[in-house]
Amino acid sequence: MCCLWIGLFTYFAVDASTRLGCMMNLDEEVMGLVILAAGTSVPDCMGSIAVARDGMGDMSVANAVGSNTFDILLGLGLPWFIWAAIQGEPIVLPRDNITFTIIILFGCLIGYLTILVLNKWKLTRNMGFLLLGMYVVVIILVLLRYYGHIPNIFGDGD
Repeated sequence: MCCLWIGLFTYFAVDASTRLGCMMNLDEEVMGLVILAAGTSVPDCMGSIAVARDGMGDMSVANAVGSNTFDILLGLGLPWFIWAAIQGEPIVLPRDNITFTIIILFGCLIGYLTILVLNKWKLTRNMGFLLLGMYVVVIILVLLRYYGHIPNIFGDGD
């Protein structure tokens, strides 16, 4: 029953975000990368905070990594599989900005690992501020790219 409620609330969150994006003249991809991504990560964040307060930093990090792995592999893989199985054709993704976004994601992962190593695998307050700052930079870069202020040098558009 819990999964049904989560699915229902997710449907309305996506619908409301899409409508809000239309009213604000935002692309669907921007809404997904900025608004929906942040909204769906709030429960994970609360879980990570709760276990970190109990002194289980390893579980907090594992929650974040596991959640993103789940989202990418199962959260995308299962719906795409079902669609392709029912429709008999692949889903064509918009390619205008995907390479840029994936490079940013990869850069964040490398940056996170670098910060961990340089900080001797300790999660500190300053590291938290640095990661929050990195997130703000990512949002700024995504918005600048999607609205044409950073040129498409990857040639991944049609």
